[in-house]
Order: sequence, then C-alpha cells, then structure tokens
Amino acid sequence: MTQLAAIVAAQAVAEYRAMLGAALTVGVTPVEVKEIVYQAIPYVGLAKVFDFLHATTKCSPNVASSYRSRGSRPPCAKRGWRRV
Repeated sequence: MTQLAAIVAAQAVAEYRAMLGAALTVGVTPVEVKEIVYQAIPYVGLAKVFDFLHATTKCSPNVASSYRSRGSRPPCAKRGWRRV
C-alpha cells in the first residue's frame, strides 16, 4: 500500500497500473486502493491525482473478478450500487 502511495506522489501512472494489479492479487482490497488515492489529494493535489482516479476506476472489471475468485462480492455490489 505504501508503494502505491509513493507511485502516486511520483506521478508514474503506468507503474501504478502494474502495481495496482499486483496489489489486488496479494490481498489489498479495492476500497483500500481507492482510499490511498483519495488520501493523496491533500498532499499531491487533485489535478495530479486525477489520472490515478481514472486508472483505479478502469481497473473495476479486474476488481470484480478478483473478488469472484475469492468467492466474495465487491463492496459496491453488496450495497446494491450499479455502474452507470
């Protein structure tokens, strides 16, 4: 999780995408990933975090499949949220 935060601060979007997949594979939850990105806003600035928000959102299908492989459902599905 610290690696993801450091990559956001370094503005390395391509590396973030690669590490995001690895982080989800080893058990970091999507909620934790989004929280890392949200908490970076006061330190880095919204304009610089914007690309990472998009990268995290585009990973959503992978996030859902990572939950399915563990026999669980994503938090948004548990709450009845739908992607529009």
